[in-house]
Amino acid sequence: MGSLKDKVVIAGIGHSATDGGSKFDSKQESKLKGVSDVQLALQACKMAIEDAGLASQDVDGIGCAHALDSAAPSHQIALGLGVPEISFQVDNYAGGAGSIAVVQMAAAAIEAGLARNIVCYRAMKTSTAGRLTGHPRGASISQFPDYQSVTGEAEFMAPFGLDSVRMENAMRWKRHMIKYGTSSEHTGAVAITHREHAAFNDRALARQPITMEDYLNSPMVVDPVRELDICLASDGGYAVVLTSAESARDLKQSPVYIMGAAMGGGPLPGYASGFPAQAPEPAEAAAKYFSKRLYNMADVGPNDMDFAQIYDCFTFAVIYQLEGYGFCKEGEGGPFVEDGRIALGGELPVNTHGGQLSEGYFWSMNHLYEAVQQLRGHAGARQVKDAEIGLVTGHTAQVGSALILRR
Repeated sequence: MGSLKDKVVIAGIGHSATDGGSKFDSKQESKLKGVSDVQLALQACKMAIEDAGLASQDVDGIGCAHALDSAAPSHQIALGLGVPEISFQVDNYAGGAGSIAVVQMAAAAIEAGLARNIVCYRAMKTSTAGRLTGHPRGASISQFPDYQSVTGEAEFMAPFGLDSVRMENAMRWKRHMIKYGTSSEHTGAVAITHREHAAFNDRALARQPITMEDYLNSPMVVDPVRELDICLASDGGYAVVLTSAESARDLKQSPVYIMGAAMGGGPLPGYASGFPAQAPEPAEAAAKYFSKRLYNMADVGPNDMDFAQIYDCFTFAVIYQLEGYGFCKEGEGGPFVEDGRIALGGELPVNTHGGQLSEGYFWSMNHLYEAVQQLRGHAGARQVKDAEIGLVTGHTAQVGSALILRR
């Protein structure tokens, strides 16, 4: 098997204006209500290209991920940027693992000589478009709530009320609690730590500190999932520019190298396998099946990570990924997040920007942005001291993708 180690770099990063609700399915009006996904994507991409010291004319590849929610397909963004000719293009129809997977595809394309400079982005309007409002699996938003129109796995779930990501993940988390004794106080520790980190981040949509009492008193959405367990409903976009290590020598910023890249889903690969009813063990993370490949390519291990930017659609996603990526044994993720171990200054700072729980929900593209900031030494008050190597992940229930980066 080939290797991408140190052959491709992230040369530029960018973000659009962001806004959104302070809680899941917020009804408050976003300041970006009248701004389209295309406009947000273009803002982020233009900033990333400029950050790399390039012009749109230098770009010859583009990629994004989406799922029933984006009006910003890659060909429109290429046109809006004024890219003269595209050598590589991908629109990855996927879940939360999709954006990091797109970055991996782009890195492989550069290494193969298919393109020179590729922009990868994710633009979302979850606050105003309502992608996360619980439409049935297998049905379009316009079909909701006509359960006769659902297809595939959803036929066996939606008619009985199991029709949203919240419900699916509630089942997974309940399984983890029963099997390992993991508690609500453990997920509360994740929510509190993320909010502490967000206090140092001007881009974060939720910066007000929370206590364990606040967490335990937050409304129950689907037992055991509370409101503060759920990522934010967010509007905005993030982007990165990839190029070869050789080309990066002449660019504006110090390059951040891709040391390792991997994706997978174990015995049931594919986006559709993210349903609890199908998973061989709902309490485990997909990372269990591919993290060895990730670490082997990078020639490092979990103990070498100075930080981890972990996909946090829900608080408990952090806990089972800590297990899947080998930071602790299976079933020990709950105790691992206690006593400041994942906080700034702790054993493994996690989601130093506040994550999707407190900064905003952008399919880990904001996690990638933060990782680059940390490795450049540009994270300000939330800077991890002497950060050299970090992990970035993207996940659905049973499918995952990850990158290991170095300065």
